Amino acid sequence: MSNQTVSRLPLDSDALLAMTIRDIIDREPRALEVLAPYGFDLCCGGGHPLGEALALHNVAHEVVLPKLASLSGAEA
Repeated sequence: MSNQTVSRLPLDSDALLAMTIRDIIDREPRALEVLAPYGFDLCCGGGHPLGEALALHNVAHEVVLPKLASLSGAEA
């Protein structure tokens, strides 16, 4: 049996944007590697929804969502 991690992130963009940073990383720890370069981490508890955090940091969701989807081998 393989120990390979399978992403448990929703494939629906709206659902993913509504999830908190903490919930995204809890479901898919590799997401931190995608989000960290944009200034997202868990230092403040990760309680902001992804969509809100992207807007606060002026990061287009079209940039981040495909990278998160690639963790599960899907296209956003």
